[in-house]
Amino acid sequence: MLRYVITLNNVNQADVQHLGFRAVDLANIKEKRLNIPLTFVVNSQAFEDFLDENNIRQKVESIIKEEKPADAYALIAELFSKSALPKELEAELYDAYESLTIEPGADASSIVSKWDFPFVTLFRSTNYLLSTEDDEGIVQNVRGKENVGAALKFVWASLYSPRSAIYRDKSGIKPPFSTGVIVQKMKKIRQSAIAYSRCEDDEKTILVKCFFGLPDYGFEKEVMGKDEFFVDMNSLMIKKGEVNMQEYSIDRDFDTEELIARQLGDNGTNQKVNEKLVCEIARLAKRSKSFIGKDIKIYFGVKDEYIFIFLANRMVGGTKRVIEEAENVEVKFDAKGGKTITQSQEIMGAPKETKISFEMPKILSIEEAKQELLKEKRVEDWSESEVEVEAPPRVEVYEEKTAQEEEVEKEINLMEEVLGIKEITERMEEHALNNNKEAYEREARELKSKIRRIRDEE
Repeated sequence: MLRYVITLNNVNQADVQHLGFRAVDLANIKEKRLNIPLTFVVNSQAFEDFLDENNIRQKVESIIKEEKPADAYALIAELFSKSALPKELEAELYDAYESLTIEPGADASSIVSKWDFPFVTLFRSTNYLLSTEDDEGIVQNVRGKENVGAALKFVWASLYSPRSAIYRDKSGIKPPFSTGVIVQKMKKIRQSAIAYSRCEDDEKTILVKCFFGLPDYGFEKEVMGKDEFFVDMNSLMIKKGEVNMQEYSIDRDFDTEELIARQLGDNGTNQKVNEKLVCEIARLAKRSKSFIGKDIKIYFGVKDEYIFIFLANRMVGGTKRVIEEAENVEVKFDAKGGKTITQSQEIMGAPKETKISFEMPKILSIEEAKQELLKEKRVEDWSESEVEVEAPPRVEVYEEKTAQEEEVEKEINLMEEVLGIKEITERMEEHALNNNKEAYEREARELKSKIRRIRDEE
């Protein structure tokens, strides 16, 4: 049993206090067979032990009391970067990260001996509800064991950012508070999308924003020029669409492997995602809302016709981003070197540029269609009429597993098998050191059984 790391399959509703809302909600969505990349969660106990083993808890509290919020954040981020992860946490984190390297169809020998470290994204997952537009404590494009450890400390430090502190103060969130951290394998995607399960002024409309490239969370600036589609929640048909000019996309540089803003030129005027996929994204947002029971902002990635869900954030107080002009400290994470950089800046809002706007026919519900017919006096009394009104077209909901869903589930199960193999080998080493032959042989039999099962599933 791992002390700090838990796979998404093993997260349940009662884990909010230790893993946070985002982790629990993502696990809920995954349980309903929606496509989530390989993911594990580092619990809040890891953060508590990190503070205690480095004897920095009181120092952090003193910094918060004595320094201005911006200065305190910079000092805490620097303090965390120089502090060591607990040895047990480090071992579990690195093993779990290695498990993300597996690919469906890999043979057993490559699973346990050949590693090609993947890029991952880390999200903070607090035990209190974050604001709808919260994008702090998110780091993407992290690769390598040491960098994952450094990114984890960066995410913890984000709890003390001025924006986070002000939000907790205004929301009446009192200490102690805690956070889990989601670690998710990045997918090679061409387009991204963000869906709000309801518009700010219309609870029956789903807002879908689409853009080229990787998601813009954890990046130095937001992608402007996203296409916007307003989708009827009942019929899942587009009511209105707006195609905007996107100047640049976020992509990984082939040489440096760092994220860059790549200029799109004339390609930025194209529609980012076709209408069929927009409607499917809206359907997935609607389903996810029904699973969680709350309105949500949900992040998607699109590759060809395959849609991934990266993160769900519960909506708090509408969809608007609070934009203000103020002096602020910005702490960045350099995924290549694991360093923190601080600088002052002003936060400004920016207008969007619109290229094309088009209106879709209004979609009537069955009840609205009845009323329209009665107004036109085409029927005297609906209850006595034989006139039938065809229901609005719907996007088909697939209840059975698709081949893609089965592939994702196979990948997740394989990840858990790898973690199990690593646990067994560690116990075997311990038994060997203690000359416990019987226990060693018992673990060896279990190891052979696991490897045989993996081979049989290929």
